[in-house]
Amino acid sequence: MPDNKDPELPEMLGLRLDPKTRYLAELAARAQGASLTTYVSNAIVESFKRITLRKPTEPEPMYGNNPDDVVIPAVDAEQERVKNEAMLVSNMADIIWSDNPFTRLEIRALTFPHLMTGEDVQLWNYIHAQGDLKIKDGNGYKFNREFIAANWKAIKDKSSKPQRGKK
Repeated sequence: MPDNKDPELPEMLGLRLDPKTRYLAELAARAQGASLTTYVSNAIVESFKRITLRKPTEPEPMYGNNPDDVVIPAVDAEQERVKNEAMLVSNMADIIWSDNPFTRLEIRALTFPHLMTGEDVQLWNYIHAQGDLKIKDGNGYKFNREFIAANWKAIKDKSSKPQRGKK
């Protein structure tokens, strides 16, 4: 059964704030002439300009003639800044967003595996294991995207249930 959510409708988010944070957010919202919801939403979007999706690479240690002679190369701070900036949520938003939840999962799996949850990994592995979700193509396969989109909720539900013969 297709998931008939309207992608244009805002999603609800329950949010717990300590009293001080709530009070300050309400004052800030009033100062901007905005509702608390609009203020919080704008603050989240603004934070995307500071959060990078990049997993920094660790410098490879260089070993000398004995195991105690180890040098860890210095990281070029400017190069790191540029790489991190390129991967800011705000810079990646149009690339990583899709109305299709399967496409979002695929992007996370292929581009940001370090941001996959356990549930994401389980779902991704389940999809790869299901023959009816694939279309044979040469020596490999492609995903049957239309079928997956039309049956997304059922696929998610099945992926979260223990498989027979597995613990």
